[in-house]
Amino acid sequence: MALRPVNLTFVTAFTAGALTLLISVLPWIEFAYRSPSAQVALETTAALTGLVAAYLIAGRYRETGTTSDLVLAAALAILAGTNLFFGALPDAFPTSRPESFSTWARVAGSLVGAATFAAAAF
Repeated sequence: MALRPVNLTFVTAFTAGALTLLISVLPWIEFAYRSPSAQVALETTAALTGLVAAYLIAGRYRETGTTSDLVLAAALAILAGTNLFFGALPDAFPTSRPESFSTWARVAGSLVGAATFAAAAF
């Protein structure tokens, strides 16, 4: 019996969802993302990847001159900057008390980046 792509997609999604639920609910399962150094590495990688993508889209904007490319490059830069300044840096240099500004600034930056990303489609 051949496994159809639709069934494979559902099996993969169910397995990923179940593993995510188990990792987030069960405290005795250690996951690498709970490691502060690994979290800093992941956030920095996400920020640098976003900045490289923004740079490439900005190059495409220089060639085509379309507004959607400019808005897309801005959206990627906003999301990368949010990851870097409100994700990686506060995790790399932790303080004794959690800062509510960095938490809400990260949410607000992600919201602005997502809205700009959506605006690029128009």
